[in-house]
Amino acid sequence: FRVTALREKLLEENRKVHWQPDWAQKRFDNWLQSLGDWPISRQRYWGIPLPIWVCTCGEVKVIGSVNELPEKAKDLHRPYIDEIVFDCHCGGAMKRIPDVLDVWFDSGLASWASLGYPKNKTLFKKLWPCDFQTEGPDQIRGWWNSQLISSMILFEKSPFKTALFHGFALDAHGSKMSK
Repeated sequence: FRVTALREKLLEENRKVHWQPDWAQKRFDNWLQSLGDWPISRQRYWGIPLPIWVCTCGEVKVIGSVNELPEKAKDLHRPYIDEIVFDCHCGGAMKRIPDVLDVWFDSGLASWASLGYPKNKTLFKKLWPCDFQTEGPDQIRGWWNSQLISSMILFEKSPFKTALFHGFALDAHGSKMSK
């Protein structure tokens, strides 16, 4: 995603979020100011398979729904989804590319996907954007980042109104125990 093209809008939306403590907003601003473009695919086995099939002739097919698959998949994850092959117009076979989505991409969609959007717009209109989120400092580059970027691309506004930035519990040696 060309996140750098959205930088000013991301910063503007972040200024509308009520951050606790106050300095957390500046920390997120700093992150957004140095943010590069987001390569959302990964070359890993586990993850959400990208729904892109290609043929050696160069033909590309992007699937928008399981209803577009030529057969019912046993499972939408690897290796099962990779067994589905499309016939190409050239007579060849179209196979799915091996890449998967960055895990932060699907977590960034969670605030509206969990409401059933876009199929259920009633809950979405009632509960989104959310009033309050709380997370640890590592989510500046993780969850808050992926949510804001995804939300700006789709809705042009922040998916959260208030964000509480908490600390970590440390063990007797000063190492992080858990969130």
